[in-house]
Amino acid sequence: MESGQNNMVNQPPPPPVPVVVANNTGNPAAGGSGNASNNGAPAAAAGSAAGAAAAPQKKFPCHLCRRSFMHKQSLDIHMRSHTGERPYSCADCGQSFSQRATLNRHRRRVHLPKSQQCNECGRKFGCRDYLVKHIRTHTGELPYQCPKCSKRFRDKSALNQHARSHK
Repeated sequence: MESGQNNMVNQPPPPPVPVVVANNTGNPAAGGSGNASNNGAPAAAAGSAAGAAAAPQKKFPCHLCRRSFMHKQSLDIHMRSHTGERPYSCADCGQSFSQRATLNRHRRRVHLPKSQQCNECGRKFGCRDYLVKHIRTHTGELPYQCPKCSKRFRDKSALNQHARSHK
């Protein structure tokens, strides 16, 4: 055996390339035209790696906007953003929320004892995430950077809000 071939003996095969399916407009069998753009994703080659499955189709579309969801429950929750329904109310203050998880987060942040304390100024927080974000006010750390203009931000929500200014 030549020395060049010896390096390949115990190497695992490369992982399969995932196939992304954005919508069914490019699939004539699914009612599409067959001329859809693939949004820059590479086309899957015929006879590509065995076992690589196509991404599952989102089969629950919102009839009011362009979003679609894998599960009916996700669509039901999303629909509350259109209807304004807020079925989860806080027993302590009466504020209402569209999702149970948002109510639980509210209760932790507002009504439960604050056990996370800043060593610099003594301010207390109910969530460690808020403490970490607060500590950045003391350190000046700006870990989130805009890819378009390189401006930096203390938290991801500020970056996301800034990113809308580029659109």
